[in-house]
Formats: sequence, structure tokens, C-alpha cells
Amino acid sequence: MPGLRFFACERCETVYAAPEEPSGCDRCADGRLAELGDADGAAAYFAPVD
Repeated sequence: MPGLRFFACERCETVYAAPEEPSGCDRCADGRLAELGDADGAAAYFAPVD
């Protein structure tokens, strides 16, 4: 079972979580998605669990 990958729209900064890359941003319909990995801070988009 594949894990979730995280993608952010470079235009409106909407973040998506999916096993495969979405075809594009459905919020602004014009942005390019960039995959977020451990190195570029995917965890920064989510609140820490207390």
C-alpha cells in the first residue's frame, strides 16, 4: 500500500495529500504542483500533535 505524498500549489499554496500526484490545483485551476518532501518541510504545513 503506497503512502501519502504531499504536494503544494506554487500559486495559491493549497496543499494536497494523495498517493499519486494530482493532475493540477483544483482551487485556482492555474497553479503548478510541487511535491513536498522531508527536505523541504512538508511537516511545516501541519500542526504538531500534542
